[in-house]
Amino acid sequence: MAGWRQLRRSTVTRTARRSEVSLGRRGRHVRSRFVQGSSDIAIVATITQSALRTAAAVSEEPVELALEDVRHKIRSRHAPVLVLLLVDASWSMVAEGRMELVKGAVLDLLSRAYRRRYRVGLVTFRGSRAELRLAPTNAVTLARRALSTMPVGGTTPLASGLAMAANVIRRERMRGVGEQRIVLAVLSDGESNVSTSGRDIQSEVLMWGRHVSTLGVEAIVIDTARRRGSRERLNALVAAMRARLLVPDGFTRSELVRLVGQATRGL
Repeated sequence: MAGWRQLRRSTVTRTARRSEVSLGRRGRHVRSRFVQGSSDIAIVATITQSALRTAAAVSEEPVELALEDVRHKIRSRHAPVLVLLLVDASWSMVAEGRMELVKGAVLDLLSRAYRRRYRVGLVTFRGSRAELRLAPTNAVTLARRALSTMPVGGTTPLASGLAMAANVIRRERMRGVGEQRIVLAVLSDGESNVSTSGRDIQSEVLMWGRHVSTLGVEAIVIDTARRRGSRERLNALVAAMRARLLVPDGFTRSELVRLVGQATRGL
């Protein structure tokens, strides 16, 4: 039984599927199998396996357990999700009340996130820099306060926004929130007219886009262009980020929520 005790002391490993983990005793027990190093033993499954091996299930002989009989609980739980919105807050979003629609969409997403224990964060970019307007949270009241005083207008420093989003993502990874999923939703037309380093503007945008692609996030880009035309720069950003391009069927509050929910599979 020394092997049994050793198994109970061992740390636990994750299974390959995102929604299934054998991490401690968290989550719903969905099935049983042997997991190297697990301490979460499925007693009934272990005894059953031993009985099958020894054919003792139909006799009065006691069941003898062997290390090979041990089965562990495979548990299922939803991985925590962070939806990080990166939003163009320059003059191009002021027209037609688009920024107000975005604010409403953020609050709608937070209302849903609270019920599902997701978190939402918001990075905006305008003028000469980006700003973490809403640190990742599921507090609707906090978000409403942050959004009510959000400035808009000015030039479009897209590279600065991507850099800020990358910093937020890195901090989240350093927090070590288990197998957290991070979905980055960029609301932009792909146009930028400000460099943060004096380099070629488009080259800088693509550099940060490629950097984001290395951070292990699921990225989507929602086209905010008011007029449909060439998406050359936007397509280049999408490719650099290894993202999916989503084109709204009309720029409305509900459509933005639908697209982000589609990307997160159920938010």
